[in-house]
Amino acid sequence: MKNKNLLKKEVDIYNLAVERHVYWAKRKGLLKKLINRLLGEIDSLDKMDLTKIKKYLKEKASKVKAVWVLSGTGTFDLPLTNVSGDQIYKGKAWAYYSDQDRIKLAIGLIKYLSQAVANDQNISAVDAIKEYGPYLVYNGVGEQQIAIRRAIESGKLSFPKSKLYIPKGKIIKTLDQVKNLGFPEEKYQLGDILVIVTHAAHYPRVLRMLNKYKKVSSNLSIAIYPARFKTRKGFYEFAFNEIMGVLGYIASGEAAVDPCKYLR
Repeated sequence: MKNKNLLKKEVDIYNLAVERHVYWAKRKGLLKKLINRLLGEIDSLDKMDLTKIKKYLKEKASKVKAVWVLSGTGTFDLPLTNVSGDQIYKGKAWAYYSDQDRIKLAIGLIKYLSQAVANDQNISAVDAIKEYGPYLVYNGVGEQQIAIRRAIESGKLSFPKSKLYIPKGKIIKTLDQVKNLGFPEEKYQLGDILVIVTHAAHYPRVLRMLNKYKKVSSNLSIAIYPARFKTRKGFYEFAFNEIMGVLGYIASGEAAVDPCKYLR
């Protein structure tokens, strides 16, 4: 059963997409089906049980090679930046510090998985990550990259700098994060896992861009670990914006109609 609050926006999404994009004005049947599908995807992602995901990943902890965090609103230290993607949420406190929330969620998972592999109560979390943990792959705008490095160097973030990997390339928006996605020089084996951390409604866009640009090794399986907004109001507004974003990128040829596969 799809979320009723999102279903109320279905007509608005359809009308806006037709108004903004000639592509959808010529494909109204596909548009209706896709909006319905996106609503279902977001509802399903939002309801994912993080405890169950952690338990599943713990069983395969040695196979988790990287946790990719897509940067969110603000930086690790600031609630909001001056980039256009942040400024649309100015005055909306529910969106503030999304970047910090995603980073902390990812690092918590990395610590959990690293200690599971170490299987030694006498080793510290940081040492376990250094020895056994997956990389934290992070690609945000320059200000966000500086902030996460400073947080680690200052001790605000208890995380080894050697396990932070920031791909090269200028980042302005999600499309840049996908197109410039890179990984440490490591040969991945079939069955190795990449965990993606972002907010639930952001995944449909990311997964469709990944399906378009094929930036993840075919040997890597993708797992989802969604961040949550502190209020439901934030979830609904963000979901609306993300669906419009997905439709816009598909219309411009920068995202596939279907998402890439991921572990469910």
